[in-house]
Amino acid sequence: MGQVGNLPCCFGFLGDSLRSLAAFASLRLSQSEWSFETQRRGERKVPQRKARQVTNLPHFLFLCCCILLNLASLDWAATPATTGPLESAHFLLERAPEDRRLAASILRAAEAAHGRVSAHLPRPLERKVRLTWIEEANEFSRRIGRRGEVLAVAEGGTRRVILNGAQLRRSGAGRLPEVLAHEYVHVYVDQVLPAPIPVWLNEGLAMVLTERWSFDKAVSLAMHSVFGRLLTLEEITNAFPRDRSSVQVAYLQSQSMTRFLIDQRFSISGPKGLVADLASRDSLVQKLLRDRDWLEGFEKRWQEKVVRPTRFVFVLSSGTTLWGLLALVVIWAWAKRRRQRRQTEAKWAMEEEFSYHSDEFDD
Repeated sequence: MGQVGNLPCCFGFLGDSLRSLAAFASLRLSQSEWSFETQRRGERKVPQRKARQVTNLPHFLFLCCCILLNLASLDWAATPATTGPLESAHFLLERAPEDRRLAASILRAAEAAHGRVSAHLPRPLERKVRLTWIEEANEFSRRIGRRGEVLAVAEGGTRRVILNGAQLRRSGAGRLPEVLAHEYVHVYVDQVLPAPIPVWLNEGLAMVLTERWSFDKAVSLAMHSVFGRLLTLEEITNAFPRDRSSVQVAYLQSQSMTRFLIDQRFSISGPKGLVADLASRDSLVQKLLRDRDWLEGFEKRWQEKVVRPTRFVFVLSSGTTLWGLLALVVIWAWAKRRRQRRQTEAKWAMEEEFSYHSDEFDD
C-alpha cells in the first residue's frame, strides 16, 4: 500500500548531517594530531593559537557545505514510501503525476467528492475507484477515442476515472472536486444498478448530486425553449449530440428533467430514493422508462410545468425587455405629466373666464 509522506527523507537528512559532523570531528582530530607532531619534532615552528586560526575557517566552511548539500537533496514534497500506486480510503491512483504534491491533492479532492456524494447514495461501493492521470492531451484523446475539451471520463465497467491532466491544469484546481464527484456518480451508477438507464437520466443524476440548479440555468433553458432549440427525449436517450451548443442544451434538459422526476416520484426521499429504486430488481422507474406512452406524457408534463413558466422569466430577464419596459415607463410618465399640465392650464383658463372685477364697488 502506497503511503504519502516525507518522514523517511527527514531521517535520511538527520543521518547525513550526523555523518558530516563525524567527518568534521575526525578531520579536526587528525589536524590536531598533525600540529602536535610537527611542533614536537620542530619541523614547523607555528604557535598553537595561530594554527587554530588558520584551520578553523576552512573546516567550518566544509561543515556548512555538507549541511547545504543534505538540505538540497532532501525532498520536501509528498514522496511515496513505496513505488507502488498511491491510494486512499476509497480511491486508487494507479497512474499518478510526477508531482507528488499534485498526486496527494488529487486523492484529497477525490475523498472530499466521495463525502459530498455518498450522503445521497443508498450504499457505498464495495471496491475502490481507480484514478488515471494522463498528462498529455493527445494521449488522453487516444485513450477515450474522441477529441474535445473533456475534463474526465468514467469507465464504469472497470471502476476507473480517466483525468485529462492538461485540461484540468488550464481549468484550475477548483474544478477538480466537482469533476471527480460527477464522474464518481457515473461509476456508481454503472456498478450498482442492475440495468442501464437512459443517458439523460445518468447525466441528470450526476448533475443533481453535484451541482445546484441556478437562476442562470433556468434562464438559459427558457431561452432555448423560446427559440425552439430544446431536444426530445428520444434524441438524448442513447447518446448526446456532437455539436457543442446541443450538448449544453442536453445537459440542461437532463438536470431539469431529473429534478422534475424526483419532485414527482420521490419528493420526500429525494435523489437517494430514486437511486435506491433504480438499484432494486423490481424497480418501478425502470419499468416506466421502458414505457413509451409514459415517456411521452412525462415529457409533456415537464414542458407544461417547468419549461413554459420559465419563458416569462426569460422575457423579464432579457436586456431588450428591460430596456423596452424602461422606455415605456418613461413615455408613460411623460404623457401623464403632460396631461396634468394641460388639465391645470384648462382650469386656469376657466377661472379667468368666469372671474370679473368691477370698480363700482370700490370706495
